[in-house]
Amino acid sequence: MAFASTSYHRSPPSSSTRISSADRRRQHHRLCSKSNTLKTCSAIRPNEIQNNGKIEIKKVDSDADIRGAACVRALCFYSYPKDRSEFSIRAHRLTKIEAEFEAISNKITGKDVSYKNNDVFCYVAVEERVKGDNRVPEDPAIVIPGEKSAIVCGTLDLNVGVNLPAEELVGKFPIEGNARKKRCYMSNVCVLESRRNLGIARQLIERAIEDAKNINVEEIYVHVVSENIAAKRLYEKAGFVVESEESAKEALTRMHEPRQILRYRG
Repeated sequence: MAFASTSYHRSPPSSSTRISSADRRRQHHRLCSKSNTLKTCSAIRPNEIQNNGKIEIKKVDSDADIRGAACVRALCFYSYPKDRSEFSIRAHRLTKIEAEFEAISNKITGKDVSYKNNDVFCYVAVEERVKGDNRVPEDPAIVIPGEKSAIVCGTLDLNVGVNLPAEELVGKFPIEGNARKKRCYMSNVCVLESRRNLGIARQLIERAIEDAKNINVEEIYVHVVSENIAAKRLYEKAGFVVESEESAKEALTRMHEPRQILRYRG
């Protein structure tokens, strides 16, 4: 099974994010170019990709990085009916990119009031495009301007705090000490379809774990849909184990699929 997106979390509606809670239940989509002469990145399977460029995992440090992360999330987290026109899809995606851009910006700068009890760090996987790679990017917003041709191909948030906003499934550790600074959650883990199964998600996760340890975070958690076998396998290989899970009744009450919370054990 191809790995798509492992977990996501959206804050409740607020004046700072302007994102509806209805966006929580989203599926992944694939939009292929109708051109007979040009292939989009998403139209090429990972094993067809030749001469991959270097992947850099870093914290966002520019508006271009944030916009690239926002675009990757819009591409990965939203699906469209087959009869939807390309113009309609593009218009909707632009709206979501802007909403995601604002949400990321407000969270990492502390302006999102729903994340007032969290310190949020956004990471991106940036691929340097090699010479001769003539594929058309899935969306212009993933391209990083500059002398070198590069695209954002994955992203992840690290949220330091006791819990994620409006989240009922909460980690149990540490039992003692300041959980506000000692506990964190990974969220919004996603990789472009054309770059899945290449180890990029694992690199994002490992970088986030390393940085969490460097700021003395003791416990790292992530939520995953119980039936998302590919995501669970990815986290298990990275050192996570299941700590607890929602019952079917709890999930129905909370209006989403049953999930598990995984704890990093190294």
